[in-house]
Amino acid sequence: MVDGEEWESLVPTSTTEVIREIGGVGRLKIVSSGNSM
Repeated sequence: MVDGEEWESLVPTSTTEVIREIGGVGRLKIVSSGNSM
């Protein structure tokens, strides 16, 4: 995902919030799996 507001301005706020939540969870999973390994 591209950081910044460029893509955020192209989607509805609700969609942006969902993407942010999914992205946050995804990063947490990646970090958790990386630490466990």
